[in-house]
Amino acid sequence: MAATPSPTPRQGMLGGVFLTLVAEGIGLPAGLITAMVMTRGLGPGIYGRFMVVASTVAITEWLLIAVLARPIVKFVAEADDWRPVAATSFRVYVLSGLVIGGALWALAGPLAALLDDALLAGYFRLFAVQIPIFAAGAACRNVLAGQARYRQQAMASALGWVGRVLFIVLFLQLGFGIEGAILGSICGTLASALTALLLVGGAVWGQAGFPIRQLMQLALPTFLGLLFARLLDQAGLLTLQALGTAEADVGFYGAAMNVMLVTSVIAAGVTPVLISTLTAARRDSDHALIRQAATGAMRFGIALFPFAAIVAGSSGELAVLLFSRDFSATAPIMAALMVAAVARATVSMMGAVLVALDRAWASAFVVLPLPLLAVGAHVLLIPKYGGLGVALVTMTLAIAASVASVLIASRLVRAPVPLGTLMRSGAITTLAYALAAGWPTPGPLVLVKAGILALAVALAFAASGELTRHELAVLRETALAGRGRPAA
Repeated sequence: MAATPSPTPRQGMLGGVFLTLVAEGIGLPAGLITAMVMTRGLGPGIYGRFMVVASTVAITEWLLIAVLARPIVKFVAEADDWRPVAATSFRVYVLSGLVIGGALWALAGPLAALLDDALLAGYFRLFAVQIPIFAAGAACRNVLAGQARYRQQAMASALGWVGRVLFIVLFLQLGFGIEGAILGSICGTLASALTALLLVGGAVWGQAGFPIRQLMQLALPTFLGLLFARLLDQAGLLTLQALGTAEADVGFYGAAMNVMLVTSVIAAGVTPVLISTLTAARRDSDHALIRQAATGAMRFGIALFPFAAIVAGSSGELAVLLFSRDFSATAPIMAALMVAAVARATVSMMGAVLVALDRAWASAFVVLPLPLLAVGAHVLLIPKYGGLGVALVTMTLAIAASVASVLIASRLVRAPVPLGTLMRSGAITTLAYALAAGWPTPGPLVLVKAGILALAVALAFAASGELTRHELAVLRETALAGRGRPAA
């Protein structure tokens, strides 16, 4: 097969991030639409049950990603022949999905008893069917990312999000309740998996000649890092449920957690590109590109905080618009979790930098103590502050982890922390929050306000010199290429 011309590493990195963020961004409105439909159709109590089950299954699916996702992207990117890596990873993923799905099915009863809600057992068993399907799709999407086929990878993910919305709405309209929502999620996951499988082609069915031991040597620290970071996200919801908090309070917190989808989309778009770019740079001993890419990741993470400030300042209006007035108590929880989500995205991006440089254990050590610290603080704060106390603990620990991860990455790649970006972001964040909170916009107008303020933030960064002319030119060329037009 003839090789196609490749862009420069720097251009490939920026273009890859841009394309995957645009395509994966479909998941954001899709997830919010799903939350809007379900909160209105199910109410706080029943929706809280769904979120407990869905969040637990999401942890299980993230376990599969945590084990092999980043190692697969890395080894595919650096391999002369990626097919053995693809075949090995596909088999490991599917087998693991079957085992974990079967375990969830078998443990559904005890897990429901632990959470003090017998109705959850049936929901866990139904959701268990999704796990091996998700595993097959995840393996194929990771292979696509390692090949730098970011557009195809995002296409499969976006199709899954759209399918999830359509099927959930359909089944809810037919009156299937929580069971219908779970079936809709399964159908959307199946659509994504089949698309990714078709895009990868027959390589996943070929000879699995890549040594599993080599995958696992890198998989262990990446698994621990992603697992404990994910547990930090979920510890609050599960602790609220386990301590017998009112169903409505659990529902409020579960609804607020939907804002974390924003940064999940961002991390999904950025981390595979970082790993691919840095793996190639390290293979070629391109130390300048390594420092440039790592510094770019730091700048990007720091620059996300003004956008979190827009959501935080508009949280009261967004809670009513997205989830109905019954969920107005979600607003302060949403504000804190949005800041936590941005901090977590920075941790994820720095983790990708360290994985590409074979320093995955350094990333893992940052997050290992966080869930235990979180649970201890939750137990103390929930009786008095409820979900808001949980959200503030999550935010504080996530910010601490992001600071630590940036400092570690800066030291390892011998690149200074971008203090200029930090100062610009701090000033713009303060102004963005003040404008969002002080500009009352009821109903759908809050989305217009958010869009205007987001554009203002982007222009403020550009005007302050944060984006170089070269970076702006690359983004413009990539956007025009994505639309099928030649760049001028």
